[in-house]
Amino acid sequence: MYGSETWTLTKTAERKLEAADIWLSGEEVLKVFGVKRKLLQTIRKQQLEIFGRLIRKDGLENLVIIGIIEGTRARGRQRIKYTDSLREATRVKDNIELMRKARNREEWKSMVADVAIHGTT
Repeated sequence: MYGSETWTLTKTAERKLEAADIWLSGEEVLKVFGVKRKLLQTIRKQQLEIFGRLIRKDGLENLVIIGIIEGTRARGRQRIKYTDSLREATRVKDNIELMRKARNREEWKSMVADVAIHGTT
């Protein structure tokens, strides 16, 4: 899905993607052929791959992801951030740990493969 690596996936969005996956592929067809649904896992894999590339690259993209914007956040319930979404998928405790793992290419590739196979690490 074009551009899906930049989506911030909330629980609601994940449920809608799962429903779309079932609707598009047909649950009965998947059972007959023994295939598992994997739209969400494919999107997560793409997100993690692009995140790893951007973190390892020094440039404007890296600054956008790790940069801190000055000022105060809006009142009310805070929106989920892109890195929070990735942290939840990888079960990493904080953003610093997520970025540290992304800088280590071998560890990151292993983590991405686990998410692609199992959904979460």
